[in-house]
Amino acid sequence: MPYDPIAPTQEERSNIYFIQWFGLAASIGMLIDYFAQLSDSLAQMLFMITSAILMITIFSKRFDEHFYTLRDEACRWVIGFMALCMIVASISTIGDLSEHLGFWSVIGEFDLADKDSFLFILPPQLMMILACIIFFAAIQIKSFRS
Repeated sequence: MPYDPIAPTQEERSNIYFIQWFGLAASIGMLIDYFAQLSDSLAQMLFMITSAILMITIFSKRFDEHFYTLRDEACRWVIGFMALCMIVASISTIGDLSEHLGFWSVIGEFDLADKDSFLFILPPQLMMILACIIFFAAIQIKSFRS
């Protein structure tokens, strides 16, 4: 096997798997903060920890091939979650639009000011938090299964 100067050491490999647990815990903490409204400093700290771990996980090149497969699988799950949210949003918007078109055909007024009902179902901040939880949970589940 040829020498690779940027290959991760055993300590770096174990650290990246351990850091993913912190990402999952911080993501769950963000979800708790979303509903319980904890202190602002704690919420910002959780957001910074999660975003830093995500940036390291996505953009660093010092992982082994096994972790790359875990990361790719987690990215697939997050993209699937976002696609599902987009489908629900489009169905919700089509439903709202058809309701407004029905009112317009009956009474002659066409008002689309209140057509954002999907944002009440799943606000963007909650979708972001759930995507982070799905990402880190997918890494942990996939690592347990392999």
